[in-house]
Amino acid sequence: MKDICEELGCPEDKVQQWVNDVRDWATNDSNKIRQLRRKRLREEKTKLLAAIRQYNTGQPPEGEIQKKRWREDCLQNSKQQTV
Repeated sequence: MKDICEELGCPEDKVQQWVNDVRDWATNDSNKIRQLRRKRLREEKTKLLAAIRQYNTGQPPEGEIQKKRWREDCLQNSKQQTV
């Protein structure tokens, strides 16, 4: 530490403060990364559980149900118009 102080021409307490600042920054940065990883994991887990529920019930996802209903409505309307 003394060598660094001499090399930088700064008092030891100033260098120690820099070291503490870098440690705090590294800790906070790793916390942010950990939070992002946990968020992604939660999102993926939610998608997986939804897929498992869908598979177990044998029902298509809600969006597919709505598309199917829309297609059926269109087909019924076109049949009514041609009759």
